[in-house]
Amino acid sequence: MSKEPFTDYDGNVHEELAEGMVKITYKNGNIYEGGYYRSAKSGKGKLIYPNGKMKDGYWYRDKFVGEGENGKIVYEKKWAEWCEAYSFQQQHCP
Repeated sequence: MSKEPFTDYDGNVHEELAEGMVKITYKNGNIYEGGYYRSAKSGKGKLIYPNGKMKDGYWYRDKFVGEGENGKIVYEKKWAEWCEAYSFQQQHCP
């Protein structure tokens, strides 16, 4: 599942990959709540650090892409590009 070591996972697993809406507590104390796809942060979510700071916005393949409407636009563009690559390979876009 997740590439980062975690102590607690609450969410779905499909084909041995975490996906859907999840809540993960990592060994370093970080907590992620939000969208997950193929064992990577994806879509709307927030990462909360032990010191209380957080990144709240949109994620694509485990990378934070931005907050608010701008983050959503970047995320949707990256997702569309990924789907286009899938279609080029004549595979169904998830």
